[in-house]
Amino acid sequence: MLKTWRILRKFHFCPFYAGWLVKAILILQMREAG
Repeated sequence: MLKTWRILRKFHFCPFYAGWLVKAILILQMREAG
């Protein structure tokens, strides 16, 4: 999870894109968690 946040910091220039990216990552993690 920490690696994910480090990557997200690079997208701080676009809050909307960063927000979409967070949602996509959370959905993928939920699918993996089953």
